[in-house]
Amino acid sequence: MSKYLVLLIAITLVTVMFAGCISSHPAPQYNIGDVVSDSSSKSVGLLVVQYGRSTDLYSLRGVVKSNDGSWSWLQQSQSDNLVNRAALEEEVPYKIGYISDRNSIKSGPAVALYPTPLIYNQL
Repeated sequence: MSKYLVLLIAITLVTVMFAGCISSHPAPQYNIGDVVSDSSSKSVGLLVVQYGRSTDLYSLRGVVKSNDGSWSWLQQSQSDNLVNRAALEEEVPYKIGYISDRNSIKSGPAVALYPTPLIYNQL
């Protein structure tokens, strides 16, 4: 009987130790480099710069797709915007592109030429 008690205690300790290592948040729907939008037909979107697993927040920057297929920053000098994962994934359900290298993104156009993505106004 004492062998089973020791085994049960050992299993309980291992479970408790690893429980803190596992995130309670669902896996993010978007990956770094994905460009997402609230419409599949828009050329303006949000670039996923980072995802913080511990905070459950996406870090985003606005981008716009040119007629030649290249991407530009929506604003020339902008900081990343932190947005709750669940809210972003619900309100911005479309992946409209992927940018593998942030250095390939051109300097942004004048902000007045392009509407601000819906997510900035709502979250």
